Amino acid sequence: MLRWTGRSVKLDLKDGDVVDDVVDLVRRFGFSDDELWFNATVQTLRPEGFASLASTRPGAIRQAPIDFLVPVLLAAPDVARPVLEAMRGWGVTRVSLDWRTPGARDVLDEIEGFGWQVNLYGVPDLEAFLEAALLLPESLTADFNFPEWNYDGRGATPALATPAKA
Repeated sequence: MLRWTGRSVKLDLKDGDVVDDVVDLVRRFGFSDDELWFNATVQTLRPEGFASLASTRPGAIRQAPIDFLVPVLLAAPDVARPVLEAMRGWGVTRVSLDWRTPGARDVLDEIEGFGWQVNLYGVPDLEAFLEAALLLPESLTADFNFPEWNYDGRGATPALATPAKA
């Protein structure tokens, strides 16, 4: 449906063994590189997974979260820089930070200063979205919840969850 309506697609890869199958699938559906956004953790895809995406889909966004680096970026940015450069060498083109990670907003300028595009994700509501937008990241991923419509951006809202039976 996305392909037929001219939409782009963000693919969250949770298993490193599916890279070839996913690349084949988006090729069969006719997605161009500029319509693709791949996201995966470094431990899921590893260097070879990102390198595979970079060689088969060189114009696609290839993103990895770097929340694990935030404490190092805060304390010693020059120590974190080689890790980010290694990731760039694997083929990662954009990094992401969880809005809820302590210090994530404080390192945004530092990361962008290293030449990275940054996606802020896990933005929970409109107020946080407006605050995040003011930071001018490359992209934002919101997890808005609308309990009055029984719509939740990430999992069940605690107030709507069915209590466990004793």
